[in-house]
Amino acid sequence: MFSHFKVLIAMALTVIGLGGCRRSDTVGEEFVAESNRLQLLTTPAGARLLDCGAAKRESFSETQEWHVLTTRSWHEYAEAVSRALQPAYRCSSEGRPTTLCSRSLPGDNLQVELVSEPSASGLVVRVRLEAHPD
Repeated sequence: MFSHFKVLIAMALTVIGLGGCRRSDTVGEEFVAESNRLQLLTTPAGARLLDCGAAKRESFSETQEWHVLTTRSWHEYAEAVSRALQPAYRCSSEGRPTTLCSRSLPGDNLQVELVSEPSASGLVVRVRLEAHPD
């Protein structure tokens, strides 16, 4: 139930123009909704969304990237986000500094890639959502 509340907040913020990422008219509504939901789930307490690129449609995929700044270690961040994405996504650590999470839906395969990008101001994580037809 709590995750449904987060989705509703993300949708409301997008509708009134306070959402973090820019929207493109070339991507589907389902992709936008999932991207908004994942922005919340990949920005745990104590972290903040730094920037977000526009969602794009490329050949047979839809993609969007954003960056999250956190004071957590890579291990703590990746573990917290992996837990937040379960059970919808299955996550596996590809070794430092990458975690891949995947989800299959009727007609689509979704992949979330988390990549550690250490910086002087803390840990920056590049998050990339990609959807492909199955």
